[in-house]
Amino acid sequence: MTWPYEIRGAVQADEDQLLEVARHLNTVNLPNDRDEIRGILEQAQKSFTGAIKDPKRREYVFVLVDQQKKRIVCNSKRSPPASSTMKPSSMNPRSL
Repeated sequence: MTWPYEIRGAVQADEDQLLEVARHLNTVNLPNDRDEIRGILEQAQKSFTGAIKDPKRREYVFVLVDQQKKRIVCNSKRSPPASSTMKPSSMNPRSL
């Protein structure tokens, strides 16, 4: 059985598709600005890999991918609570 959608961590290769989503939304979390999106993705990648040691500074970005169209249709940006014990290795963007 193939699921119609996949939720996964965003990666740098998603930049163009996230920019397309941002053009429709233009929100604080996903501004219609390539440089901003690039920075958001860099922050997310560093968060997923544990390069950002302070959990309060981590920001994770997830995408919803339409499997049939192979397109990102939605995104979500999360920061763990300050008291979080969540480890970055448990949130690998390739395994979500």
